[in-house]
Amino acid sequence: MNVKDFEIDPNMPYHDLSMIVYGDRMCCAAPTGKPNNFTQEVLPPTCAKGILDGIFHDQILVGGKKFPAFRSCPLRIAIIEHPDPVKRRVQGQYATIELNGVSNKISMPTKRTWAYNREIRQRFITYMLSPAFRIDFRISLLPVWKLRESDPDKNINTYREIFLRRIFKQQSYKQVHFGLNMFPAQFVQSGGENVLTDINRDLGPMIYDYIYDERINQPVARRTFWARITNGVLNCNWFNGEVALQTTKEVRQNVA
Repeated sequence: MNVKDFEIDPNMPYHDLSMIVYGDRMCCAAPTGKPNNFTQEVLPPTCAKGILDGIFHDQILVGGKKFPAFRSCPLRIAIIEHPDPVKRRVQGQYATIELNGVSNKISMPTKRTWAYNREIRQRFITYMLSPAFRIDFRISLLPVWKLRESDPDKNINTYREIFLRRIFKQQSYKQVHFGLNMFPAQFVQSGGENVLTDINRDLGPMIYDYIYDERINQPVARRTFWARITNGVLNCNWFNGEVALQTTKEVRQNVA
């Protein structure tokens, strides 16, 4: 096995799905700024992927080890009206709160005195009110399935039914959130939503995902694209060549 066995292959079986996510607050900071300092005005693909993985993910057993069975890839993220008419009045507005944080990490030798000697620093974060988005995404099997004697078409259909059932029942593997744990998100089935088509902006470079090598259990590269909001929709569909992904870091030689 190599790192390509865990990357998306357009020739593998897949299904395209859609759902709506909304909440009270969102803070998905851009990696170019300070962590969790100022939120972006649209849900980035990395946060959307975290929401999708929080709803459902599965693993397969190959060679005595567990590996991801499929990847959830955002295709389009549309800014829509909030389902709650009351919260719709402040949708898109920003607010700032002050948080207390620590500047040093706890270690085993100092765990007894760390609570008394820690340095507390105050920081401000700017978040968005009443976020609501429609996520069009694709679930695709990974090439690692070729190492098993099973029917890929049957497995991808099973994953599709599980995903749709969890979205319908609003069930998730873990609590999904908009960037920070203090900003939980809710999700429902898509249909009948109104896209805010008057939003057109050029956001610049944005991270799409990380190339993750399951053998060493860490990311080895990341991919970015030029983000543009056109008629309220952020298009990040790279399968059809609509957007171009660029690797910002070369894959290490020992895992290539």
